[in-house]
Amino acid sequence: GCTPEHPLIVTSGVTSDACHVGFGAASMTHKYWMQDSWRDGEVCDLATINIRECFGSLCFLAALAETGTLSGTVVVFETDNECTVWAVNKGHSKKPVLNTLVAAFHVLQERYRFLLVMRHIPGVKNVLSDRLSRMDSPASLGLLSSLGWSELVTPGPLRALLLLAVSNSSKGHVL
Repeated sequence: GCTPEHPLIVTSGVTSDACHVGFGAASMTHKYWMQDSWRDGEVCDLATINIRECFGSLCFLAALAETGTLSGTVVVFETDNECTVWAVNKGHSKKPVLNTLVAAFHVLQERYRFLLVMRHIPGVKNVLSDRLSRMDSPASLGLLSSLGWSELVTPGPLRALLLLAVSNSSKGHVL
């Protein structure tokens, strides 16, 4: 818990974005970044932009949590997708695929012992993550290891979760 000896730490400066090409994210606080493109089966009619945005945020949060830097913190995570903000903050969605992803956010919080607060950021202010999602070169964005930046990779099990959620939704099943 939060005590004078162990004050509450708020982590901010975490952003993500997704587009038709891929997704990208960065944590200015920890100097981690991620960039990944969509694979076969992940981008389909059922994987709307809202699902892609939510998935990109989830991937980065999971990879960031695995570094151990989030434990005992409140994470203020910014995205320009209001659907993701509302669904994650509410803890559920009426859309089956999105609801599966939202549940994964809560599993991460419990497993890695942090509190997540999603916040909307206007798209015009989400420049770094936007450029990463469009596959701009990380070096051209100043994300160099010589400057302390490190790349995180998409956790493989999350890709399987997305495909499973999309597949079950197309069959009318809910996870």
